[in-house]
Amino acid sequence: MSVNSSQEVWTESESQYQAAYVHFLVFTRPSPTSPFKSLQVPTSPTKSLQVPSSPTKSLQVPSSPTKSLQVPTSPTKSQQVPTSPTKSHQVLTSPFNSLQVPTTPFKFLQVPTSPFKFQQVPPSPTKF
Repeated sequence: MSVNSSQEVWTESESQYQAAYVHFLVFTRPSPTSPFKSLQVPTSPTKSLQVPSSPTKSLQVPSSPTKSLQVPTSPTKSQQVPTSPTKSHQVLTSPFNSLQVPTTPFKFLQVPTSPFKFQQVPPSPTKF
């Protein structure tokens, strides 16, 4: 009986598959009543898309302003003029010598090592 039940399930799914396939064939068949021919009608507006190709020529007209962009190349020479302030930056290298002077306070840090000797005095209370 288990074989029969499995065959029944198969026949039900097969019948559903066949029904779906027939439904697909009926609606995709190129018959005069099918709505797919109505989709062939809008192919004519694609020709109207070829008409706007003329505005692309108007895009070629603004190519002339690119020449105006070549005119501002002269200010680049003015950018070469500010190279002289870089010498003033070389003057700032002298403060580094002044930074070498503050290395002496590290010797003052060696002075506070003397209070550690005072810590050696408290061992006397440990005798209590």
